[in-house]
Amino acid sequence: MAIINLSLVSKALKKVIENSVVSSSAWNKVQPPTVSIMPPDKLKTDSLGLYLYHVCEDPALKNQPPASSSNDSTPVRYTPMALNLYFLLTTDAQVDTDDKMEDAQLLMGLAIKALHDYPLLTDNTVINTKKIFQEAGIDQTGTKLKITMQPTPYNEAVSYWTAGQSPLRLAAYYNVSVVLLEPEDPPTRTGRVLDYGIHTFITGAPKLNSSKNILTVTLPDSGVSQDIELRPAEVPMGSRFELLGINLNGDETELVLNNSRWGAGITADTGWGVIATDDRIMALTQNQIDGIDILPGIYTAKALVSENRTMPDSSIHTFSNSSNETPFTITPRIDNVGNPDLNGNLTVNGFRFEHADIETENVAVYLAAEELTSGSAGALNPGEYAITDASTLTLRLPAVTASGFVPFRLIINGAESAPAWVEVA
Repeated sequence: MAIINLSLVSKALKKVIENSVVSSSAWNKVQPPTVSIMPPDKLKTDSLGLYLYHVCEDPALKNQPPASSSNDSTPVRYTPMALNLYFLLTTDAQVDTDDKMEDAQLLMGLAIKALHDYPLLTDNTVINTKKIFQEAGIDQTGTKLKITMQPTPYNEAVSYWTAGQSPLRLAAYYNVSVVLLEPEDPPTRTGRVLDYGIHTFITGAPKLNSSKNILTVTLPDSGVSQDIELRPAEVPMGSRFELLGINLNGDETELVLNNSRWGAGITADTGWGVIATDDRIMALTQNQIDGIDILPGIYTAKALVSENRTMPDSSIHTFSNSSNETPFTITPRIDNVGNPDLNGNLTVNGFRFEHADIETENVAVYLAAEELTSGSAGALNPGEYAITDASTLTLRLPAVTASGFVPFRLIINGAESAPAWVEVA
């Protein structure tokens, strides 16, 4: 089934934001938020704007068979039109005090979280005990709405609607797909087709070419920060990385990771913040995946790209296609390297240094070219180290250590930490 009134989609998104905000512990106001579908320059005071600013036809569903496909001359008006809707989420620009701006930014953050927490809307979506589609008036239509935040660079976002001397506004951009525009009912049907369902995919299979990440390193002798691009990616825990390839964006794209410790690949959940475009997938490493702890080491990633097609009975069938696997490394994260005390003892903080599945022989600590040996915490000899917990490592400088900035290296399961230095007086 399909819909003809696009405002019902806007209304459904409004209901998602309104019901999510009032149920949040961060919302401390008595009245629910005001969410408007008016353009940014028409917003009223203390409101949030959700403006439909662009519509285009979905290329994957552009050539659906008409209701009477046995006749090639069937008018196109009898064929549902698949649309992608583009929304601008923004705050009221009329605020004139810091307190009002803080309230506007709080509401913006809660709205972004709401659209992140409910990326797929169906008849079964319930928020704060409210059925979203039922409140919006599009239940029982078979509609499924996928909400995707668009990775719009800040320098390009300005050109959308900032003009003249107007100040920049806080905004986020979203794509909602696929909205089937209701066709006309055909007056007659010619012929009888018992079954059909041949679908053509013009984009080809997804393929991954490599992985990469950007590592920012501050050189100790100059204090100058330098960005280093790593391929394949060597990403510290809690940092972003990218997978590069082609045909990576469909109706849904899932990121599947694998490691030698696991029996099979595991799909990354919403916490990984997976965003897919045609030529890349962006994600943020987390401490866990599907309840399993992520450890430093070598991983592989593949993309599972799904596309929806309309079947003969008007149901939507999902076709999934898997890419090849490409390797990348998740490295231990170094947050801080302390200064040695008078006895040469110092502390290194970060994550994840210790875990039940990390074998002692798979951990190596170096100062310059010298490998330190494992010792007892609190009673370290020169040239020894001890890992006290998942985020703390202590060491004692070797008896002979050159003064200046000495490179510190931590290797766990073959994954080496980002460059760090110990300053030796």
